[in-house]
Amino acid sequence: CLQYGGNQGIGNRLNGSARSYYLLDSIGLDSAQMGSLSGFAGIPWQLKSLFGLLSDTLPIDGYHRSPYMMIGGTIGMAAN
Repeated sequence: CLQYGGNQGIGNRLNGSARSYYLLDSIGLDSAQMGSLSGFAGIPWQLKSLFGLLSDTLPIDGYHRSPYMMIGGTIGMAAN
């Protein structure tokens, strides 16, 4: 458990540093734009618990997760 947490923490930190360098130095965004982009990119993680609650409380044909996964996959394929 400690190894997993340590590896995940180090990996996330290195990834965040690389992303910050790339966005600020290579792309040329200022810090306000980077903050907006990071906040916008985090919206799916913020909605994750809402969709989990929705799928747990409103089953479709008696199934809790599968129909929602199919709907999400279909929307994702249509978006491409």
